[in-house]
Parts: sequence; C-alpha cells; structure tokens
Amino acid sequence: SEYLLLVKGADNVMLERAAQRNQTTLEAHLKEFSEEGLRTLVIGCRSLSAEEANSWLARYQEAQKATSDRDEKLANMAEIVEKSLELVGATAIEDKLQDGVPDTIEQIRKAGIKLWVLTGDKLETAKNIGFSTKVLTTDMDIQILDDELGTDLDSVEASWDCHNSDDEEEEEEVLRGRGLLVTGKILSHIWSTDGDYKRKQFQRVSTSCAVLIACRVSPLQKAELVEFIRNTVEPSPVTLAIGDGANDVPMIQAAQVGIGIAGREGRQAVNNSDFAIAQFRFLERLLLLHGRWNYRRACMFT
Repeated sequence: SEYLLLVKGADNVMLERAAQRNQTTLEAHLKEFSEEGLRTLVIGCRSLSAEEANSWLARYQEAQKATSDRDEKLANMAEIVEKSLELVGATAIEDKLQDGVPDTIEQIRKAGIKLWVLTGDKLETAKNIGFSTKVLTTDMDIQILDDELGTDLDSVEASWDCHNSDDEEEEEEVLRGRGLLVTGKILSHIWSTDGDYKRKQFQRVSTSCAVLIACRVSPLQKAELVEFIRNTVEPSPVTLAIGDGANDVPMIQAAQVGIGIAGREGRQAVNNSDFAIAQFRFLERLLLLHGRWNYRRACMFT
C-alpha cells in the first residue's frame, strides 16, 4: 500500500528538495569530506501512497512516449516527485587518479594549451583535485566566482584588469599565472540574464586566465561552456573535450574533437567520441605527437 522513493544527487540539488532546509550537521560533514578531496553525494527518500505512485508512473510513461520536448517533459515529471525529501545521509568516496595524470596536464600546459576542467564535484573537492593534478599551482593568482563567498564578475574583472595588452608576450606570461574557479549556480545566473553584457564580461574574465575549473555543473552546462568558447572567442579556437562517463557525452559532442576514455564509467563516452583511449596519460602522445604529425600532413597537402 506504500512505495518508497530513493533519490541520490549533488548536495546543492538535494538540499533544495529537502523537507527540512536546515541541515547544518550534514553540510558540515560534506564540507569536511570535500576538503579531503572526496567526491560526495547526498541520499534522500520519500514515502508515496499507492494511488500517488501509480498516478505519477502513468504520467511518466506518457512523457517517455512524447515525440516532442521529451527531455523537458521528463524533467518536469522528476520535479513533481522529487520534493519534500527526507535526507538520510551522504556518501564520500576517493576517486583515485590514474597514473601519469599530473605529468600529462603539465606537458599540455607547457604546450600553451588553455585547460578547462568541468566537473560535478563540490568547490572544495575540485580545488583539491586541481592542485593534485597540477592544474593549479601554489604560485597562481586564483579567483573564485561563488555566490556564497560574495564574489562576482565585477570584482574579478577589476582585480585582473581584463583588457588586452599591447605586449603579447607579457600578456601571455600574466595569463599563465591566473586560475579561475566558478560554480554552476553562477553560470546559471549568467546564462539566464537578459542581454549579452554578463556573457561578454564572463568571456573577458574566462579568457584572462590559463586555467578554469567549473564545479557543480550539469552535463548540459558542460556542453554550453564548450559552445560558448567556440562561438565567442576570436580568433575561433579549436576545442577538444575529453571525458569518461555518460555525463560527459554532451560536452564531447559539442567540441570539434571529442575523446572518450574507456574504463569503469562504461563506454558511453567512447561510443560518442572521435577517438578512444584507455587512460588519460595517452592524451599527451595523441595530442602532441600524432596531432602534430597530422597538422604537418595537412599543411603539406594544402
């Protein structure tokens, strides 16, 4: 006569759907876990009567059969049932790095390639992983765009003085010493703002650093960021996206070059990519050796 709905998700999403918004103890534990570099998820549940569950399942099946706006209708059905949740706990796991990841990233940065890390992790976790993978370094000027910290685009732009310099070598040297961390909530606010002012401002700020880490971003936001760079930066850059899970597929498909890593996350990323590799460290040879050879062949033919 009763059904139990179980839901898991990122803390910022789950806390908004909780029956009790004040979760001080849980938030303190999540922050502690994330500062240790652990990847966290929150688990919640809700009891549904048989009548309520059957009614929702019937409407959900209709949404699955929709031939237009199917994704939007499915998302609306999820919103209907995923509310007033009782939070039952959280999980924290260590996502161990593959061999050679820090060295590969270091070589890519030395090649002058700008690096963006798009992840669903918490801000603290993303920052710790950034240092462990050598995406961030201790001598960097790291700015954080986060509502909770009270930082915004205006303050970062003023701090960095985001205007083109006449001396390109001097400007490039300055950019190498800058890193930016931005949350998915800030990105949602930028995309939803009427007019292009905020987007142009974000474009100036995001291209005024060598490294950008976007945390707590959805798969759709990952793809939007790739398309944003492709459409707004001049001269138009060549973008490459690499991922290992189904949540990376929209990003991989949005970039000019998509690379999937085959592993424990499944083969969804591999099946939707242009190239497939077994480990992240193989990206160095694929990009800097085979990519260079291919570039030279193309130049000779043209």
